[in-house]
Amino acid sequence: MMHQALLLLQFESAARHDPVTGLYNAGFWHEMAGKALQRAGAQHTTVGVLLIHLDRFTGLTSPHGPTVGDGVLRRVAETLRSNVRKHDLLGRLPAEDFAVLLPDTTAADLANVAERIRLAIRALAIEIDGPDNAPTTIRGLTASIGGAIYPDHAADLKALLLRADANAIAAQYDHGDQSRFPRPTRHR
Repeated sequence: MMHQALLLLQFESAARHDPVTGLYNAGFWHEMAGKALQRAGAQHTTVGVLLIHLDRFTGLTSPHGPTVGDGVLRRVAETLRSNVRKHDLLGRLPAEDFAVLLPDTTAADLANVAERIRLAIRALAIEIDGPDNAPTTIRGLTASIGGAIYPDHAADLKALLLRADANAIAAQYDHGDQSRFPRPTRHR
């Protein structure tokens, strides 16, 4: 019985967490983010969302291989954890994208967190065993970050994510290594 209970806990954890980074996977992150927006709506509070895209990640992993890419993703996940509050919701989205949901956050606070994350990612020097166990140091990693605030920028999770994503894409197309936010528009 004890063994089955432990297995059940492991299966539940695996169903909710990304195996590479240990962050919530995209499906569970979306589920939890939806609940957070419902709470914020009922309590008339705000929720900030950051979408973080690692710039030129494919160019990094191509010469070094997927093991190095996974190591980079793990270090970025650690960097995210150390730059947000304990109750903020971190998730790994497909590919080299991450999401952060920040309850009770102002636009200024969201911009400050985005900048802190962007600078921390840029400062990383990641020591990883590359192909053939040769030590590799990855430097110069950058991120394009898009943000949006509920209810100022969007009235629901889908629209909020679309606004944040559009801002991340705009940052990326403008040479990356920056964060972007929309102007407030009330949707109430």
